[in-house]
Amino acid sequence: MSREVTVRVPLEESLDLLERPARACVGFTSDGGPRIEPVRLRYEDGRYLIGIEPGAQAPDPSTEVVLVVDDGVLFFELRAVYVRGAARPMPVSPQEKLHWIEVEPSRVSSWNYGRMRWKRDID
Repeated sequence: MSREVTVRVPLEESLDLLERPARACVGFTSDGGPRIEPVRLRYEDGRYLIGIEPGAQAPDPSTEVVLVVDDGVLFFELRAVYVRGAARPMPVSPQEKLHWIEVEPSRVSSWNYGRMRWKRDID
């Protein structure tokens, strides 16, 4: 019987991180190579909406992106939500300064180093 350690937690345990993100960034590939841009996150009704500052490069429509929302400084404070999915541009209003994109998730994962524990073997 092998024993592994896991830091994964159900997404429900990380909802406060999505509702009040300390940091968020999006990674994607572009013609110039890999990019990482800081973003603002709005988590509304299970939707991941990211705002990109003017002048920053935004992913092309339908590009696969990775959104990482994280918090913590010390080892056992580290926690994050990872969302991989397709970028879908949203309508832009003239009053809005940010360029908004919805990330349609294909995979979502969350972890919390403060909840490190033994992973049980699944038979």
